[in-house]
Amino acid sequence: MEIITLQFDQVLLDDGPLGIYPRNQPNWNAIVSYKSAKDCGAIFPLPVVGRRNADSGVEYVLIDGRHRIEADKSRGLTSGEFEVCAVDPKEFYAEAVKRNITNSYPLSWQEKLKAAIRLRELGYSDDIISSDIILVPVIKLRTAILERVHYNFAADGTKESVVLKGPIKFLANTERVKTLRDDEQ
Repeated sequence: MEIITLQFDQVLLDDGPLGIYPRNQPNWNAIVSYKSAKDCGAIFPLPVVGRRNADSGVEYVLIDGRHRIEADKSRGLTSGEFEVCAVDPKEFYAEAVKRNITNSYPLSWQEKLKAAIRLRELGYSDDIISSDIILVPVIKLRTAILERVHYNFAADGTKESVVLKGPIKFLANTERVKTLRDDEQ
């Protein structure tokens, strides 16, 4: 495992719609929790970056650890140690999803569904997505994607997936989560 020290501003947070980082937004409660724990001496796994070549030289792209970095920034730090992930840049997104799934602050169900849809579009099979990356039964994954996603096609031919209904009751570890709408029927 390669460990390097980087200034936080050297780490690229590629969190756009087609970016590498799978979270929709940071959870400020998680950041405050990390900060409080670090102030008391807690030690967490190092944030993870991927290294890729760019026109301007080498870039370090965040794969895992945004909440830990934000906690360190709030403590006044400007740099830290990072683990360099030894995967091909084409695999950065899948690696980011995999690492964020099993973290102390895991991905939300909505983020998991969005990741599953994107991984499918990148050519991953449902079996690989289910067993190696997202870690939900394949039947629940397929049900959530097939019944809850609509594709919009733009005039330029690009495709955008839009979640129509919440996926939580289909990806939860129960047969069905009761909703208010169920009571009304």
